[in-house]
Amino acid sequence: MRKTLISLLVFFSLSASAQEVLTLEACKQIALTNNRILRIDSSNLQSAKYSSKSAFANYFPDISFSGIFLRLNKQFQMFKNDLLLPVIPYQAIDAANMQVSMANLNNPQIAPLTFALDPATGMPLIDANGNPVFKNYAWLPANQSKLGEKDNFLFNLSLTQPIFVGGKIYYANKMAQNAVEIARYKTEIDRQSLLYEVEDLYYNVWIIDKKYKLALKHLDLLKEIEKDVENYLKEGLITSNQLLMIRSKINQAQVDIFKAKNGLSVQKQLLNQKIGRDIQQDFTVEDSLKADFEVIQNILNTQLSIDSRPEVKLLEQKVLLNKNLMKVTQADMMPQLGLTANYFFVNPNPYKGLEDEFGDDYALGLSLKIPLFHAFERYNKRQSALLQYKSAQLEMEDNRNLLYIEAIYTSNQLKEQFMQVEAARKNVELARENLRIQTDMFHEGMLKLSDLTEAQTMWLKAETDYYEAYANLLIYHAKLRKSYGILQ
Repeated sequence: MRKTLISLLVFFSLSASAQEVLTLEACKQIALTNNRILRIDSSNLQSAKYSSKSAFANYFPDISFSGIFLRLNKQFQMFKNDLLLPVIPYQAIDAANMQVSMANLNNPQIAPLTFALDPATGMPLIDANGNPVFKNYAWLPANQSKLGEKDNFLFNLSLTQPIFVGGKIYYANKMAQNAVEIARYKTEIDRQSLLYEVEDLYYNVWIIDKKYKLALKHLDLLKEIEKDVENYLKEGLITSNQLLMIRSKINQAQVDIFKAKNGLSVQKQLLNQKIGRDIQQDFTVEDSLKADFEVIQNILNTQLSIDSRPEVKLLEQKVLLNKNLMKVTQADMMPQLGLTANYFFVNPNPYKGLEDEFGDDYALGLSLKIPLFHAFERYNKRQSALLQYKSAQLEMEDNRNLLYIEAIYTSNQLKEQFMQVEAARKNVELARENLRIQTDMFHEGMLKLSDLTEAQTMWLKAETDYYEAYANLLIYHAKLRKSYGILQ
């Protein structure tokens, strides 16, 4: 039995010594690594950077290659029927204006060269429609006027370069950069909020752990008194009701320990959940947390500005984003000038009588687009963007004032907490001294048991108030650093 008891004691001792001790900095690093919101923010930031690079690409020419293959079922035919075109001798053409001269056509010397003559009368022959019949005709057969090949190819290499678009590309790039900064400050806001929540939960675990240990110590004090009371009762120095009273106090102390233990377990689970660990994973926090009073005092004495706070930076970027959006909508109302260049290959070759081969050529051009009338659609878009810009300015000023008030309020809370910590520390000294004196007087028979237990209660409250005040000091310090955007 003795060996078993020793083995159990050794086991529990090793388990206790092997329990993980989490520092505040370790909790922060684990939280920053595991937090899903920060990972989403990181993806959004990378996406905004790629969008910015995409917008910057609009400064450069757009070069593309296209190819078309077209297979025709039938060829194009130029004439429905065969054509007969009259042939006019050159003598009928007036050299002055290179036009056909009717006078020359009717000249008795030229007419026989132009028209077919009736041998009997010597006059031009007339067709059924009353038109003279020409001596010679050029015959254009319809079946020889077909164009096009069954297989047709067109390959085109094109370049488009905007020259002037009213500043639209420039301000669109500015908007893309604003989006990157907004994503970056959103990430910083979430990061500082996470760090503050981790500190807050860590200090809550610490204070409840302190309360739990104080409850255990209070129980030990009550049990020591119980032994003394039992001895006094045996000697007949006190009555049994005093023993009952101290045991009632012990029962209440055990209940307080149970509550503190449950509260500590819940707070540990909350901290595990916040930093992204298994909520059932047990650990202990640092036994002593030391506030750097000099650093805190320096922060309180320094005129810090909320302009470095990421919330303010984000609001400023939103204002700039809306301003650049207004410029983009304004650019739609201005002329747009661009350069185009094309180099293409065509088969059949139109430059060699539609031969079955590739012909090539290039083309250069300028395109100019001037908006004339659009039913005030672009003007209204610009006015809408202008109002959004003004709204963003008002929102920034309003939120800046609220953030400033929050920072001042937190600063005052921290100053008050300094006084609370000092007052609580003095109360602890007084309560400890009072408990020592009351304990000695009780053992000397000069004090009632109820007075001693009251002194213990006062001591427990003083110790608890001190640790709570100390933890709140650390929490307000973290909150103030967050208020000025310097929480790390």
